[in-house]
Parts: sequence; structure tokens; C-alpha cells
Amino acid sequence: PHKHKRHCGIGIEEISIDFQGHIYPCHLSRKNEFYFESIEDYYNKRENMFGQTLKAKSCDLCESWCLCLGGCKLKNRQNGKALSDTIPDCEHMIETVENYYAKL
Repeated sequence: PHKHKRHCGIGIEEISIDFQGHIYPCHLSRKNEFYFESIEDYYNKRENMFGQTLKAKSCDLCESWCLCLGGCKLKNRQNGKALSDTIPDCEHMIETVENYYAKL
């Protein structure tokens, strides 16, 4: 069956394992905050950490969400925000999606 993505994929649709066997929820998340001890640890914690709650409230009615999926959640962490906040380049993402639709 078709599954609808919830967000960028961090921790749910994506996993990254480095050469030392360290497990992370995304290929961009190489910090201890997102380190998992084992695959079991990852599976036990991923839904609570990266489930539906990562979707920003501002995305609920946004027509561009179906293509941007709320953007890269790690950009929020880089700016000292929560993963669930609206991403810093949201307006740019909306403009990009609108331009894409205009060319169809």
C-alpha cells in the first residue's frame, strides 16, 4: 500500500549508518543528539522523536507542502530551533513550488 510521507523523512523514512556502525536518523545528522546505540534503540525511539509531531503548524494549510514536505528539519537545529518549527527558508520553498507549478 502507498504510504504518505509525514515530513522530510528524518528518522522515519531515512536512516544513516556510518563506517563505524553509528546510527543516525538522517545522512546530515552526525551529532550525538541524534546518535542511536543500536538498530533496536533506533526503532524503539524513532516514532516518538520523529513522528507526525515534526510537521509545523504553518504547514497544515500550505498548498506547497505536498512537494516540500516541510523542508529539511535539521536546518532548524542549525538555527537553534526545534525540529518541528517552520524552516528558515519556508518562503523561498513556497516560491520555488509556485514557480514549478506555473511552468506546468
